[in-house]
Amino acid sequence: MKKFLISVFTLFTTISLFAGSNDINMNEDYYTQIIIEALKGDVDGFKDQATKEMQSYFDDLSNQLGFGMSYHNSSPAQNLKFGILPTLEAGIDFAILQVDTSDKMWSYVMPKDDTPAVFVIPRLHINMSLPFDFELSFAGAMVPTTNIYLIGGALKWSIVGTNDSFFNLALAGNFTKLLGIDEVSMLSYGGNISTSLDFKVLVPYLGAGIVKIHSSATVPNFTGKIIDDISDDKLQVPNMTPDEVRQKIKEQFDDGKPFVELKDFDEIKPNFFFGTRFDLWLLTFNAEVAFSYDFERSEYINTIYSLRANMSF
Repeated sequence: MKKFLISVFTLFTTISLFAGSNDINMNEDYYTQIIIEALKGDVDGFKDQATKEMQSYFDDLSNQLGFGMSYHNSSPAQNLKFGILPTLEAGIDFAILQVDTSDKMWSYVMPKDDTPAVFVIPRLHINMSLPFDFELSFAGAMVPTTNIYLIGGALKWSIVGTNDSFFNLALAGNFTKLLGIDEVSMLSYGGNISTSLDFKVLVPYLGAGIVKIHSSATVPNFTGKIIDDISDDKLQVPNMTPDEVRQKIKEQFDDGKPFVELKDFDEIKPNFFFGTRFDLWLLTFNAEVAFSYDFERSEYINTIYSLRANMSF
């Protein structure tokens, strides 16, 4: 067990050394890029266009990250055994989140590198059995090469069946907090119902629920100095000199006030998942697929693929 935990810690430490090259940023550079691009398309109405795009891009970012970064326990409805002492389970999983790279938003929030087609998310889980068929879980995760970090937890209650039952039906509630992106605060809450069947070695399961995503952004203040510090080669607008571009932007935005007043993103998404657990006594493996679909907009959102290894003690 000690070697397993040391291996998990070493893996997370090694991965963290590579974080940073694809950081998500919504600082002054992010907003000025959008303004300059809008100015290239419409000299007279560029402010309205820029502010509309700022809100749209923030909503897109929250929509794509919100479900992907929400809590995914990757476990069946069946709980861990509770005896004289609780059973503890430590595990690590790798989740794969598909990214819509065609969305123009990514070119602004990740301007330095090409946006990856997928985010590979290693997560460390700790589950503990509780009396009365409850189970408590905690998880920490990160997305290598980015500034995305996550912490979360869940409480599950097996309302039908126990840890050794063939059939289990469970209710669960969870939360996740996004860390690392200085300008964005994102929190998700979720609830689901799931069922599983215990075939000893295999424990298939499926479930459905909802995820509520709340996201807000801290928008930096506009100042003339920000525009003055932009190099001339980034201020190339047809039929305008760089100094004319600077002056045009200064005329439209209020010095000392935020670039834009962004509305909070606050939506509820459906959550569907299915998977199976492979039980090899103290060592188990889980494979799960979770996805979301916005029925109101007839819009597919995201799919999460997870592979998890656990050890109980």
